[in-house]
Amino acid sequence: MSKKDKGVTPEEKELFRQHVKSLSSQQAGANNIEAEPEPVSFEPRFNDASDIGPDTIIHYFHPSMNPNTQRKLKRGTINLEARLDLHGYTVDEATTAISRWVAHHQARGHKNGIIIHGKGGKLSETSILKQLTSQLLQAHPSVLAYHSAQPKHGGTGAVYVVLKC
Repeated sequence: MSKKDKGVTPEEKELFRQHVKSLSSQQAGANNIEAEPEPVSFEPRFNDASDIGPDTIIHYFHPSMNPNTQRKLKRGTINLEARLDLHGYTVDEATTAISRWVAHHQARGHKNGIIIHGKGGKLSETSILKQLTSQLLQAHPSVLAYHSAQPKHGGTGAVYVVLKC
């Protein structure tokens, strides 16, 4: 028996090993879990946007936006680091998804992305998710700009988004 083991029973040794093992597994799990950032709460401005149709180009530029960056956004020559496809989402699901998407990608330092909202149903002259996307992005404090995408990225059924970093 070594000096360290004096007075320690085998049961105490086993209990100690189990305790250390549980601590190390908890710590390993804590290191692997990446906490999702909380979406920023904001008050979207819902106005009558019934004039937004399937082929309407939607856009918003914060006054601080550089004209060169605006031009790149319109042309679709920005590097897209994030993507969200809202096809099949309800209004409530899309609202939550957009807010989480912005928080998630802003926290990771992603500046540019694309949101695919679709052009709307064939029976409707209005595009509900397109209107919602426009209103939510314009009201969101973390969004600097958005503009309808180029045809190669979905045209008026998608928007390029620039986030504050």
